[in-house]
Amino acid sequence: MFDRFDAEVAEPARRAQVLCAHVARLAKQLRKGADFVDIHLLRQKAAEAVVRGTEAAAALELLNAGVRGLSLAAGQDASATGVEDWSTSYGAEFERACAALGVPLEGAYPDYRVFPFEVHLRPREERVLIGRKSWWALRPDAVAKAVKRERDRLMGGSFAADRFGLALTRVFDLLIQEVRARSGPGAQQVALRDVLAVLQLPTFGRASYTKDEFAFDIYRYRQTSMVVGGRRVTFGDLRNAGAGFEVPNARGGRDRLTGLQVADVEGGSG
Repeated sequence: MFDRFDAEVAEPARRAQVLCAHVARLAKQLRKGADFVDIHLLRQKAAEAVVRGTEAAAALELLNAGVRGLSLAAGQDASATGVEDWSTSYGAEFERACAALGVPLEGAYPDYRVFPFEVHLRPREERVLIGRKSWWALRPDAVAKAVKRERDRLMGGSFAADRFGLALTRVFDLLIQEVRARSGPGAQQVALRDVLAVLQLPTFGRASYTKDEFAFDIYRYRQTSMVVGGRRVTFGDLRNAGAGFEVPNARGGRDRLTGLQVADVEGGSG
């Protein structure tokens, strides 16, 4: 896929690395000779260092020329980049790499989702977006490994379940009054989109706490008892509450959740 890139950039980079490492070893020996006033060593290694340094400089210049002429902006122009159609080749390589690493991938090139974040492949911009972070390494298997690391980091991170549950109950108690004033005293649920809007208020409504992060917190909270001070928190389906939030379930599928209810554990009204 990157045949021309490997020939014009990767291979010269490998050769330059070997030659520069050799020069570095000679330079270390020359420094030793100078420190110990070893004239014999200095005469022996200085001339060799000049030759190897010249070879290394030539290799670096070749590499620099390849880098200067490098461009992925042509996108699907294989003649300009040595890369085939991105949509069929680059995306397929990335998908295979994710499958080999056991990363559950949704979507199609160039936009994917790996719960709880999105992955956007942007080779024309010479970057990849993993969640809110830019990743500059473009080789598909390197991108897949970066995606896996980010997913593992999030899945293995700490979660303040008690704090999240308490926040949900407080927001519910605030919103249910408005819902019942509008729809009647029998209303039992509030819209999750409205819950998220309230949770974003400390940042003046800006999405510093994103929809994906909220869905991820719900996912983790559903793995707890979901009981707060004698009241049980449940998520469900609420009509006319928007698209909701897709959250993985224990069966390997996904639930689309739109509503929040908080009720007494004994079955009383929330």
